Amino acid sequence: MEAGQEPGETPGRGAAPNGASFPYRAYFLGLLVVSYMVNFTDRQLLSILLEPIKRDLALADWQLGTLGGIAFALFYVTLGVPIAKLSDRFSRVNILAGAIALWSLATAACGLTANFIQLLLVRIGVAVGESAGTPPSYSLISDIFEPKRRATAIGIYVAGPPLGTALGLAIGGWLSQSIGWRMTFVVVGLPGLALALLMKLTLREPPRGRSEGRADAAVAPPAMAVARLLAGRPAFLALATASGVAAFAGYAMSLWLPSFFIRSHGLSAGEAGTWLAVINFSTGIGGGVLGGHIADRLALRDRRWLALVPAIGMAIAAPAAVVAFLTRDTGVALAGVAAALLFYYSWAGPVYSAVQAMVGLRMRAVSVSLLLFIINLLGLGLGPPIIGAVSDALLESAGDQSLRLSLLITAPVFLLAAALYALGALRLRADLDRAPA
Repeated sequence: MEAGQEPGETPGRGAAPNGASFPYRAYFLGLLVVSYMVNFTDRQLLSILLEPIKRDLALADWQLGTLGGIAFALFYVTLGVPIAKLSDRFSRVNILAGAIALWSLATAACGLTANFIQLLLVRIGVAVGESAGTPPSYSLISDIFEPKRRATAIGIYVAGPPLGTALGLAIGGWLSQSIGWRMTFVVVGLPGLALALLMKLTLREPPRGRSEGRADAAVAPPAMAVARLLAGRPAFLALATASGVAAFAGYAMSLWLPSFFIRSHGLSAGEAGTWLAVINFSTGIGGGVLGGHIADRLALRDRRWLALVPAIGMAIAAPAAVVAFLTRDTGVALAGVAAALLFYYSWAGPVYSAVQAMVGLRMRAVSVSLLLFIINLLGLGLGPPIIGAVSDALLESAGDQSLRLSLLITAPVFLLAAALYALGALRLRADLDRAPA
């Protein structure tokens, strides 16, 4: 049996160029998608529960934004790099399985809290677990799928967040009305333990570099060496900043959309959760998968499309956001949100594929963690709390429409992200050509 070959597989029959059978690669990617889905189900469950939490714990919007933003993001990004360094040295499958178990337990524990500080501390526990989930996953995908299919595979993987958000909104909205927000956290959090066990028992660590036929030096460079390499890549700096700016709008919308439709359009938590679940499900698959697939096809002719596809997506998302947050018609608002999210979700596949191609084999998890550091610090860390703070500031003059006006900030933010992606395209080919052997 060849190295990396699946049991019972004959070389050349059903095997991909990297040595793994298609069914096994599909199963592997499927479990990674499910893990990312559970990640965001547990992370975004908070958004549909904001209103009962606000009422029961007597919290202001800035406190709710802090729970879903900067407090979560600080620990997420701080621990991401050291954990990613371990992922470049040790079993990524084991690290991912342990991370799922940790964030699932922490999510369930949210239901046991009695005040803002307790809930804040447990949310930090969710952040600690989830910080270990994404970098090893992207690194694993790069060793399972060859470069010409990688953006498509990543596009499928990044369907996990909108799917998880949809699941959290749909289940959380209706459960909270029947069993309360505390038990909702418990019921949604605990099933992740079964996923962690399944991953540990059924997935094998793939050889690094297998998908590209590259030899693994078996020595991971220091994280600072990876940081210095990427700091010298103008395309990386532009793409990372653009993605962080885009995520500012994306994470703000993810957290505040349920409250927006409850406050400004009079929907119940169940109704808002159901509509937004459908929207996240459809736009996540459409934007993520199509964005990655289109970028893969166009990049065969010109690799700058890995940056230009998300640039075009953000430019279209901006006017859609204006329509969504200015109209008083609920149906038009839902359609505007759907259009904005569809084009917003186009960025991840092309960007992560480009960054993975800029670095060496044992730099991939750290490179992803550095990218996530910027994305989550700018996006998750600043988006939700700033929108919440602006909403609080406008409360006296705008009343229950203050959140509507605050969310309009997302439109110019999308345009800024589009400009930064276009800037990154100017240097992308040169930086990809300088990738370590």
